[in-house]
Amino acid sequence: MSKQVNIFIEAQIEEEPKVRGEYLKKLERIRKKGKYHKFTDTNELRKQIEN
Repeated sequence: MSKQVNIFIEAQIEEEPKVRGEYLKKLERIRKKGKYHKFTDTNELRKQIEN
């Protein structure tokens, strides 16, 4: 397999994602500024869209 395929597969099967704390803080600030909603499942999202 090519190197790209190997990298992709490794990323998909990685058990614990490596996300930096800085990134999560920035993401949370963006969510607070805009009209972004955190949904736990698709049913909750559908209800929000229908209303």
